[in-house]
Amino acid sequence: MMVSKPVLMQRRGSETRLVIPGTDPISQPVDSTLVTSVARAHVWAEEILSGSVAAMTDIAIREKVSDSYVKKVMPLAFLAPDIVTAILAGRQPAHLTNQMMIRHMQMPLNWQEQRRVFGFPVANVG
Repeated sequence: MMVSKPVLMQRRGSETRLVIPGTDPISQPVDSTLVTSVARAHVWAEEILSGSVAAMTDIAIREKVSDSYVKKVMPLAFLAPDIVTAILAGRQPAHLTNQMMIRHMQMPLNWQEQRRVFGFPVANVG
């Protein structure tokens, strides 16, 4: 007996995953690159907010990265807490990679809108 199901092939960085539409996401290996970027963003934002670093340029010089990289990573400090938790547990949507996140230049600050844009369930507010 053969069973067939529709599947999608989605790229995640350098790997390709088979995704079965309509199924609950299975915990996948944690995307360490994305986790590192989220962690960096939180540390860098705290440094700026506390005044221990004057500007993003200072962070770029210290970390030996470009100013534009720091500016692209920094918005990750403002992700909804449930999105961060999902990323840390490897439960983010398959398409949500580090590259996708840092290329999304106009990340909404509204958490509901973030959930919608990045493919997370949108909570009903009532």
